[in-house]
Amino acid sequence: MVDWMIEVLTNFKCDDQTFFLAISLMDRFFKQVKRDLQIQDLHTIGVTCMFIASKYEDIYPLKMKMVFEKIAHKKIPIDKIKQLELEICKTIKYKIPAPLPPEFMKLYLQEVLGITSKITHAGTSTKAQSQAQPEPPKAAQPSSECTI
Repeated sequence: MVDWMIEVLTNFKCDDQTFFLAISLMDRFFKQVKRDLQIQDLHTIGVTCMFIASKYEDIYPLKMKMVFEKIAHKKIPIDKIKQLELEICKTIKYKIPAPLPPEFMKLYLQEVLGITSKITHAGTSTKAQSQAQPEPPKAAQPSSECTI
Protein backbone atom coordinates (compact mmCIF):
# COMPACT_ATOMS: atom_id res chain seq x y z
CA MET A 1 0.00 0.00 0.00
CA VAL A 2 2.77 2.43 0.96
CA ASP A 3 4.68 1.81 -2.29
CA TRP A 4 1.51 2.47 -4.27
CA MET A 5 0.88 5.69 -2.32
CA ILE A 6 4.41 6.88 -3.13
CA GLU A 7 3.81 6.16 -6.80
CA VAL A 8 0.44 7.94 -6.87
CA LEU A 9 1.59 11.06 -5.01
CA THR A 10 4.73 11.30 -7.15
CA ASN A 11 2.75 10.97 -10.38
CA PHE A 12 0.38 13.75 -9.30
CA LYS A 13 3.31 15.99 -8.29
CA CYS A 14 2.28 16.21 -4.63
CA ASP A 15 4.72 17.54 -2.04
CA ASP A 16 6.88 15.02 -0.16
CA GLN A 17 5.21 16.12 3.07
CA THR A 18 1.88 14.96 1.63
CA PHE A 19 3.12 11.37 1.57
CA PHE A 20 4.41 11.48 5.14
CA LEU A 21 1.20 13.08 6.39
CA ALA A 22 -0.96 10.52 4.54
CA ILE A 23 0.96 7.66 6.17
CA SER A 24 0.69 9.36 9.56
CA LEU A 25 -3.08 9.80 9.14
CA MET A 26 -3.48 6.17 8.12
CA ASP A 27 -1.40 4.91 11.06
CA ARG A 28 -3.27 7.02 13.60
CA PHE A 29 -6.63 5.99 12.15
CA PHE A 30 -5.73 2.29 12.32
CA LYS A 31 -4.55 2.72 15.91
CA GLN A 32 -7.68 4.49 17.11
CA VAL A 33 -10.51 3.04 15.01
CA LYS A 34 -13.02 1.11 17.08
CA ARG A 35 -14.70 -0.95 14.35
CA ASP A 36 -13.32 -4.04 12.65
CA LEU A 37 -11.75 -3.30 9.29
CA GLN A 38 -11.66 -5.59 6.29
CA ILE A 39 -8.69 -5.99 3.96
CA GLN A 40 -10.80 -4.38 1.21
CA ASP A 41 -10.98 -1.19 3.31
CA LEU A 42 -7.22 -0.65 3.04
CA HIS A 43 -7.40 0.79 -0.49
CA THR A 44 -10.25 3.15 0.37
CA ILE A 45 -8.52 4.32 3.55
CA GLY A 46 -5.26 4.92 1.66
CA VAL A 47 -7.01 6.94 -1.06
CA THR A 48 -8.88 8.99 1.52
CA CYS A 49 -5.76 9.66 3.61
CA MET A 50 -3.92 10.88 0.51
CA PHE A 51 -6.87 13.15 -0.29
CA ILE A 52 -6.90 14.63 3.24
CA ALA A 53 -3.11 15.05 3.29
CA SER A 54 -3.11 16.75 -0.10
CA LYS A 55 -5.72 19.25 1.04
CA TYR A 56 -3.58 20.04 4.08
CA GLU A 57 -0.08 20.13 2.51
CA ASP A 58 -0.28 20.92 -1.19
CA ILE A 59 -0.63 24.37 -2.69
CA TYR A 60 -2.80 22.85 -5.43
CA PRO A 61 -4.45 19.88 -3.70
CA LEU A 62 -5.93 16.86 -5.41
CA LYS A 63 -9.50 17.46 -6.55
CA MET A 64 -12.24 15.00 -5.66
CA LYS A 65 -12.95 14.37 -9.35
CA MET A 66 -9.29 13.46 -9.94
CA VAL A 67 -9.25 11.18 -6.88
CA PHE A 68 -12.42 9.45 -8.04
CA GLU A 69 -11.46 9.07 -11.72
CA LYS A 70 -7.67 8.71 -11.77
CA ILE A 71 -6.67 7.33 -8.37
CA ALA A 72 -9.70 5.22 -7.41
CA HIS A 73 -10.44 4.34 -11.07
CA LYS A 74 -14.17 5.00 -10.47
CA LYS A 75 -14.37 1.98 -8.14
CA ILE A 76 -14.84 3.92 -4.90
CA PRO A 77 -17.96 6.13 -4.85
CA ILE A 78 -17.39 9.80 -4.06
CA ASP A 79 -19.87 9.56 -1.17
CA LYS A 80 -17.84 6.74 0.39
CA ILE A 81 -14.64 8.84 0.19
CA LYS A 82 -16.43 11.80 1.79
CA GLN A 83 -17.93 9.59 4.50
CA LEU A 84 -14.56 7.99 5.27
CA GLU A 85 -12.88 11.40 5.30
CA LEU A 86 -15.27 12.50 8.03
CA GLU A 87 -14.80 9.23 9.94
CA ILE A 88 -11.00 9.53 9.80
CA CYS A 89 -11.09 13.15 10.98
CA LYS A 90 -13.45 12.29 13.85
CA THR A 91 -11.40 9.25 14.84
CA ILE A 92 -8.16 11.24 15.06
CA LYS A 93 -10.09 14.08 16.74
CA TYR A 94 -9.34 16.44 13.82
CA LYS A 95 -5.63 16.49 14.72
CA ILE A 96 -4.39 16.39 11.15
CA PRO A 97 -0.86 17.78 11.60
CA ALA A 98 1.71 15.56 13.26
CA PRO A 99 5.49 15.58 13.67
CA LEU A 100 6.85 14.12 10.45
CA PRO A 101 10.26 12.55 9.72
CA PRO A 102 11.58 15.39 7.50
CA GLU A 103 10.75 17.98 10.17
CA PHE A 104 12.45 15.87 12.84
CA MET A 105 15.57 15.40 10.68
CA LYS A 106 15.83 19.12 9.95
CA LEU A 107 15.59 19.96 13.66
CA TYR A 108 18.06 17.19 14.57
CA LEU A 109 20.59 18.38 11.99
CA GLN A 110 20.30 21.97 13.21
CA GLU A 111 20.24 21.48 16.96
CA VAL A 112 22.38 18.40 17.51
CA LEU A 113 24.84 18.44 14.65
CA GLY A 114 24.91 22.19 13.98
CA ILE A 115 24.16 21.74 10.28
CA THR A 116 21.80 24.03 8.44
CA SER A 117 20.50 23.33 5.00
CA LYS A 118 18.20 25.09 2.64
CA ILE A 119 15.43 22.67 1.68
CA THR A 120 13.72 23.17 -1.65
CA HIS A 121 10.05 22.48 -2.31
CA ALA A 122 10.88 19.02 -3.64
CA GLY A 123 12.60 18.16 -0.37
CA THR A 124 16.15 18.04 -1.71
CA SER A 125 18.99 19.91 -0.12
CA THR A 126 20.54 22.64 -2.22
CA LYS A 127 23.28 23.70 0.18
CA ALA A 128 24.53 22.37 3.47
CA GLN A 129 27.00 24.16 5.65
CA SER A 130 28.24 23.53 9.14
CA GLN A 131 27.78 26.20 11.77
CA ALA A 132 30.43 24.52 13.90
CA GLN A 133 33.22 25.94 11.74
CA PRO A 134 33.38 29.70 12.10
CA GLU A 135 34.38 31.90 9.18
CA PRO A 136 38.06 32.73 9.04
CA PRO A 137 38.83 36.20 10.37
CA LYS A 138 39.18 38.93 7.79
CA ALA A 139 42.53 40.59 7.35
CA ALA A 140 42.92 43.90 9.12
CA GLN A 141 42.25 46.84 6.88
CA PRO A 142 44.77 49.68 6.88
CA SER A 143 43.48 52.76 8.55
CA SER A 144 43.21 55.99 6.66
CA GLU A 145 44.67 57.82 9.66
CA CYS A 146 48.42 57.53 10.13
CA THR A 147 50.21 58.74 13.20
CA ILE A 148 53.93 59.12 13.44
